[in-house]
Amino acid sequence: MIQYLYLLDYKPAHDPSFQLAESKQNASAPDLLLHTKVYAIADNYAIAGLKALAVVKFKSSAGEAWNIKDFLDAAIEAYSSTVETDRDMRNAVVQMFARRKELLELDEVKNLVRKLDQLAYDLLLHFHNERRIL
Repeated sequence: MIQYLYLLDYKPAHDPSFQLAESKQNASAPDLLLHTKVYAIADNYAIAGLKALAVVKFKSSAGEAWNIKDFLDAAIEAYSSTVETDRDMRNAVVQMFARRKELLELDEVKNLVRKLDQLAYDLLLHFHNERRIL
């Protein structure tokens, strides 16, 4: 958050342009969970620009190579750290599920949807609005 206040941007700690060479970590998948946490913090401090940036970075990272565990952790964070009426990050999560429908076949996704009632409802509404069901 502090980085955003000074630079109007933020970068993951493992970003090579952010860290010194000797402190670099092995960067794995994009930081989907980080972006959802930044979104929640920005909401807590009412920093609309940072919230919007976190959603943009989430969508960008989700379009890159990533693994299912990272995405599911981010989905849990998005649904547990935001109120139901705060739709931006939740909509981004639903859009990723809609774009990658094959995820809905996985057992870990089925379990998550069973646990997060609101996610199940949001997915149902999304597909209904696209006239894919009902």
